[in-house]
Amino acid sequence: MSQLYKPIIIQSLARNGILSQAHKSPNRPPADKVLDNLIYNYSPTFTGKKSKSFEEVYIFS
Repeated sequence: MSQLYKPIIIQSLARNGILSQAHKSPNRPPADKVLDNLIYNYSPTFTGKKSKSFEEVYIFS
């Protein structure tokens, strides 16, 4: 195996181990709190010119 791939494999194994442990955790946010924070609850602001492309921006204050 190339020396180039060893750090990638080690990082991948470490990440998978951490995620595996995190998935076992019983800690979950309350469903109503999750629903209150969805992006769909906020109104977007459109930027740019009418004749050009536009972007949809969410401004949180």
